[in-house]
Amino acid sequence: MSDSRETSTFRELDAAHGLTKGSAFRAFKQVEPELSEGEDFELLKATNDAARIEDLRASERIYPGSVNVVLLQPAAARRVSALLEERD
Repeated sequence: MSDSRETSTFRELDAAHGLTKGSAFRAFKQVEPELSEGEDFELLKATNDAARIEDLRASERIYPGSVNVVLLQPAAARRVSALLEERD
């Protein structure tokens, strides 16, 4: 996958739309069946990707309590954002 700085997290999307924690996650779950892991998003698992997750936590890109993390590629982030804009 690409550099994580080119991706979006659920926390970043929630903040960008002024919505509460979990809003971007719920929107992602709606479009997830149409997305491909490894192409549209990357799932970081605490068991294998602890260092990357800690880097994201240290830079405040994810919620403090996040265990596993989804990084959205730009196109997938736009799809999730479109759903969130409908709720704004």
